[in-house]
Amino acid sequence: MSTRSISESSATYLPNAEDRRQLIDIKESLSALQEETQQLLDKQFDAMAAQNDFPVAMLKVPGSPDRPLTPELADVLFKVADQLSRGKAIFVAPYDTKLTT
Repeated sequence: MSTRSISESSATYLPNAEDRRQLIDIKESLSALQEETQQLLDKQFDAMAAQNDFPVAMLKVPGSPDRPLTPELADVLFKVADQLSRGKAIFVAPYDTKLTT
């Protein structure tokens, strides 16, 4: 569920009680990895990802074409899932990285 706020290009996403259990499962799966284990897995993943035939994770949305899920987007989705699983709302707004005076 989302609501518009501040501008047309920003939105606040509220936790959905029906999806909360799944979000908690995702968060628990990620937090169960110890830092040392995570570093080893990262090295193994980097080696696999360097191969030419490495499969790319895809974002699948009904009615839309599949899109590649970049590491940056995956990180954002995990952080959003973590906060929604805690019952927190998420606010998303564009941020212009160009500094103007």
